[in-house]
Amino acid sequence: HGDIKGRQDLVTMIYDTLVDKQDYVYIAKLAEHGSRYEEMARLMKKVASYDIDLSEEERTLFVSSYKNILRTHRDSWKIIVNNENMEIGNGRSDKVDAIQEYRRRVEEDICSVCRDLLSAVDELLLPSASTPESVVFYSKMKGDYQRYLYDYLEGEEQEQAKNDSLNSYIYATKTASESLSPSHPITLGLALNFSVFYYEIIKEPKKACELARNAFNNAVNEIEDISTSISADIN
Repeated sequence: HGDIKGRQDLVTMIYDTLVDKQDYVYIAKLAEHGSRYEEMARLMKKVASYDIDLSEEERTLFVSSYKNILRTHRDSWKIIVNNENMEIGNGRSDKVDAIQEYRRRVEEDICSVCRDLLSAVDELLLPSASTPESVVFYSKMKGDYQRYLYDYLEGEEQEQAKNDSLNSYIYATKTASESLSPSHPITLGLALNFSVFYYEIIKEPKKACELARNAFNNAVNEIEDISTSISADIN
């Protein structure tokens, strides 16, 4: 316990010595290289608190920190669930009770990570977004993490997560259609994740395929139009 407290004090001391935004970015990169993703997320939240829209590199670092934290928890959850199912099959109810309690603790950790990111998006990132690209990016991120929340909630909370995710994806899609090109990587990524939402959460595979297909066709048509225009100019 003393060692952990000492490390926490050291981290706090390091943070307190940083005064420039780029210092936080630099240390965040170091944290990423050392696979210290929780510290990386804390640093990137500090970067986001400067009330200046994040650069593309900073956005990538912010996303990477939370994605890796979440990946670790979800990997743990899958292992625990596999063990739970194995013990259920073996009829060992005494073990199942303990595993289920542990699984619920991991689920709480997953939900805490998702809610922390969603809070940062609402309170820090969206208010400082200065371009439609940033708005779409952060709104898509909200939809993604509300979708992740759905898998670990029940009842009214799960239904709320589904509705919140849907609304975030709809808003992001509307903004993208008004401001970004169909072939923009963020537009295509949004369409893909929105289609996953319809497939996995809403259980509408036909709608999911339609979304993905339309996004692909729109992007191809735009690229073909550009190619035709360039050829005409050359001729």
